[in-house]
Amino acid sequence: MHLDPALEGRIAVAVGIATVLESCDAKAYGSSMLNRTLRSLKVPAANVVIVSWLKPSNADARMEVYKVPNVAGDALGRAFRPYFENRFSARWEDVPIAGVPARSCEVRLAKDRPLWATCWCAIDGFALSAGRDSGEESATSMLTR
Repeated sequence: MHLDPALEGRIAVAVGIATVLESCDAKAYGSSMLNRTLRSLKVPAANVVIVSWLKPSNADARMEVYKVPNVAGDALGRAFRPYFENRFSARWEDVPIAGVPARSCEVRLAKDRPLWATCWCAIDGFALSAGRDSGEESATSMLTR
């Protein structure tokens, strides 16, 4: 689905990927955890655009951008912290990403897979999450761009 092709294009250029991104509203995304997060912010799911990318080759990279209009970064950070961090049972640490407070962790998704680094941050109007295996570029550098 391509609800917001312009935003998809901006993100693809910023992150430097040639793969096609997808976008939908949070209602179509169908996550009860996300719906709870948005209810806590008093934002209708239909108003939130999610742009996502899962690298097709062996799923070794992932990025999600949540466009949440009219919500400040600090409020998004507080609301999205449990949403992002409950996905992985790991030790999350505070890290700066381009001067923005962020959180990151490393987790092994399966015995035969390398460590997976994931991080997230929130800025005014956007909550961002990226994950990457330990091979190429870091998830943090994906979000920095």
